[in-house]
Amino acid sequence: MKFGATGKFPAGKLNETDKGEIVCGISYDMENDLIRIEFGTPLTWMAMEPEHAADFANTILNKVKLSNALKL
Repeated sequence: MKFGATGKFPAGKLNETDKGEIVCGISYDMENDLIRIEFGTPLTWMAMEPEHAADFANTILNKVKLSNALKL
């Protein structure tokens, strides 16, 4: 999967700096013990509806739980 801007604006264009929808990946890097978020493009800000923010946060928390489970 390719990360980065899709060129779509599912919530409409918020302002002139809005680059639209971003496809990102969230993973656990076991070797360096880090949660990695890959955006595929430089970002200065991001916004999302509360439902999507909760999903984003839960995905990060699930990677943290995975990292903890793998350390046992």
